[in-house]
Amino acid sequence: STKKWQGRAGIRFEQTRLFTQFKDTALQVPDFNNWLPNLLSRYTIDDKNSLTYSYTTRIARPYIFYLNPYINYIDSFNISYGNPNLLPEVTHNHTLDYNFNKRSLFAGISLVYRRNRQSFEEIRVLRPDKVTETTYQNIGRADMWSLNFSFRYNPSRKLNLGNTVTVTYVTRNSPALNLEKSGFLWQNSFNGSYRFAKGWSVESYVYYESRSINLQTTRTDYLFYNLLLTKTLLNEKLNITFRMDGFFDPWFYRTTEINSGSFFQTTEYRSINRYFRLAFSWKFGKQDLRTPVTRAAESGD
Repeated sequence: STKKWQGRAGIRFEQTRLFTQFKDTALQVPDFNNWLPNLLSRYTIDDKNSLTYSYTTRIARPYIFYLNPYINYIDSFNISYGNPNLLPEVTHNHTLDYNFNKRSLFAGISLVYRRNRQSFEEIRVLRPDKVTETTYQNIGRADMWSLNFSFRYNPSRKLNLGNTVTVTYVTRNSPALNLEKSGFLWQNSFNGSYRFAKGWSVESYVYYESRSINLQTTRTDYLFYNLLLTKTLLNEKLNITFRMDGFFDPWFYRTTEINSGSFFQTTEYRSINRYFRLAFSWKFGKQDLRTPVTRAAESGD
């Protein structure tokens, strides 16, 4: 590091070994061996502004049900099974950040390029007997460009606001399936709180996610929101919180569409969206953290 520049580089090696037993003794899950480099470079413009570039490599290991070759007969027209030969997904992340940081205000802009290889793709094949087989393969590729805007505003102990907006353009393709999908995605998360007089406070969190894009599957958007009202009593020892989740809509609906080229399927999921919770909490004692005093300090040496 220097007065204006800071840099850090490293690499780590990871090995994953899964010990499994199948009736077919010739069937084994391979070991995963991965080298994961990383790089960080930061330029400090002044005490409020900084510019950072980072590069990281990440892996995502397949879940057990992705690997399990056991055939699940869902019904007479649908079966599913895992693939024990799956390899981990490898993702390369390049991020360029600009941050402005003041006591009451933080603002940041990030440009991200993410390159994914060997991604798990859920593959559906329609057999001649009209039975649909579902399994997983490492045949997906994805390139994603993202622009992220975030800010936090905290002018006093009473008010706290934060918001993050991410816009992403994704391209997914698979030469094995001769498929390619692309499009824009975006996310928005907002949180805010305000403290009133006499121990009252209100807090809210809102999260929105646009539709998802995969090679054979798309899902509709997702919205979550809540509102919390808190009353503090007895010298801030007793907290009473009333929380409401999804109070405008009793049900949440999300539709998944599957289009493999040989068949089309739509599934609509419905789940409970509206929740009301009343919580009580009590703080016992007083938290007191002290630094141990050494004998040298006691004697004044």
